Amino acid sequence: MNYDKLTASFISIIQTVSSNKEIVGASMTVNEILESYLDDLDFEMAILCFEAENRVVFQIPAELPEKEFAGMSLRAAVQLCVSDKNSRLKDPQFVTHQFVLFKDMVLEVLKRMAQNKRDRRRLELRKRKGKA
Repeated sequence: MNYDKLTASFISIIQTVSSNKEIVGASMTVNEILESYLDDLDFEMAILCFEAENRVVFQIPAELPEKEFAGMSLRAAVQLCVSDKNSRLKDPQFVTHQFVLFKDMVLEVLKRMAQNKRDRRRLELRKRKGKA
């Protein structure tokens, strides 16, 4: 696999998803990207687009601590996490499955947002009842 080409592809996707005209560099850390360019959902979308565009799988090793991954450069993350040896890649519906995964992520975020909104309303009502 050509990791330089894959890293350039990932950077291009991140810039497209973020609508940011600033240059994202291969030496930037995952944490810097998340702080400056993308939120968690956008980052997941960038990964799914990257996988679909390049027919690879981006999988963070389960044993890798989250802080260690966040401190990795994009280049190092691509080298460590990208594989073209996964049975999912042979599925003719691979790209469709990527869209379904993203839809599921969006729905989960929307559910959490709705729950948070309901919780805030309940709290406000309790506060009002307590003052009345």
